[in-house]
Amino acid sequence: MSILPAGGAGYFRVCLVLDWPATNDKPIMSRDDLLYAGSLENLQGLEGYKQRFFIKESANAGVFA
Repeated sequence: MSILPAGGAGYFRVCLVLDWPATNDKPIMSRDDLLYAGSLENLQGLEGYKQRFFIKESANAGVFA
């Protein structure tokens, strides 16, 4: 099982994203638009984790389309 937290580079969800490799060996995909609290600097702790993916996209993308 893998997870895809929306806002994964933001202030609160980054804690989940950074703790994931310590308890799982499954992929984690982080999705954030990097406009408000999201920052790629928040995800620096995942540099050595090979099963990480980042998608720069709004969590609302396609919702109103």
